[in-house]
Parts: sequence; structure tokens; C-alpha cells
Amino acid sequence: MYRVTWHKDLNDKGTLLHSPYTDGPKVEGSITKPINASDGFIFTMHDVAVAETLKPFKGNIRVFNTHTNQYDFEGRIYKIEKGTDYTGVPYFKFTCEGLLGYLHDMPIGAITGTRTISEWLNTIMDVYNDLVRRHPENQIEIGDFTLSNKDDKL
Repeated sequence: MYRVTWHKDLNDKGTLLHSPYTDGPKVEGSITKPINASDGFIFTMHDVAVAETLKPFKGNIRVFNTHTNQYDFEGRIYKIEKGTDYTGVPYFKFTCEGLLGYLHDMPIGAITGTRTISEWLNTIMDVYNDLVRRHPENQIEIGDFTLSNKDDKL
């Protein structure tokens, strides 16, 4: 069971797109979690009035798993397609990318010198967070991680 919401910004409580507990707008979708790539979420929606309010690269999509009480997906819409199903009913298809997709927005440029993996990740996050400082909902914070490279060098 999942609850899907769209949030305009960090302070927005969200627009409910899907909930197993309401008769409101419903979506059909699937989440992908590939290795070495950003998570993905593709969903379709038949509620045209709600679907037309969603915009690419604006706000965040969140998929909350009501069984585990955790978010299975957080990201943004980057592609919207319109169509009609086999009965002629219009629908919208949304393609979303996970939070790691935000890093594609970043012109990091050339960084010289020897750095550890930890220093490199912190440099990338500092540059990225500086670019999105006006949008705190898009900022990324480095959590705990384990390195498999014993000498911590790139």
C-alpha cells in the first residue's frame, strides 16, 4: 500500500495523488532502483484536472510505503506525456527521477589535486548545495557510508 504526494516546495504539505484509504485521484506506477543510477518512478494518472497542475522539474514526488512507514521514492518529474487509453479516456504519463538525478544539474568543472573519496564527495555536495541554495528542498546532505577502497583514494 502506497501514498503518493506531490509537493511544490519544502514547506508544502503536498497534493495527494494516490492513497489506499481514499476515493480521490489514483495513480498506477512502478519504482525502479537500478545499481549506479538514480531511482526512477513512472506513473499514469487519469484525473486530468490534478495531472495538469504537475510540472516537470518543479517540486517533488514522494512515494510513501504505508507498510514499512518509509519513503520508497523521492524525486522529481522530468517528463510528462499525454495520451488516451484503449477506451478513449485521456491520461497523463509521468516519468520521475530520484534525488541523485539532481546531480545532473551541476556543472562541477575541473577539480585538480589529490583528494580522498570522502573529500571528493564533500566537494561535489558543497558545489551542488551552493547552486540550489534558494531551494532548500533540493539540497543533499551526506549521511554515513562505508568505503570498500581500503586506502580511501580515487
